Amino acid sequence: MQKSKIGMYAAASLLLAILFSFLAYLVISDFGYVTVNDVRFYGPNGEMISAHLYVPADATPQKTSSRNTSNTWIQ
Repeated sequence: MQKSKIGMYAAASLLLAILFSFLAYLVISDFGYVTVNDVRFYGPNGEMISAHLYVPADATPQKTSSRNTSNTWIQ
């Protein structure tokens, strides 16, 4: 009886982990509107810099995103 309870809790925990991982992916990608690319490049001192590049689905070189609500830029 005890082993079946542990197995049931383990299965429920695994299912919840998968469900919440998928939900986190949807939130990060704005429910498919934004693609997330992993970018790596070398900094001025030769160190590897890693970042996530968020690209809206309607992004073009000439057009800014319609969801851009801020005109501030990080310099």
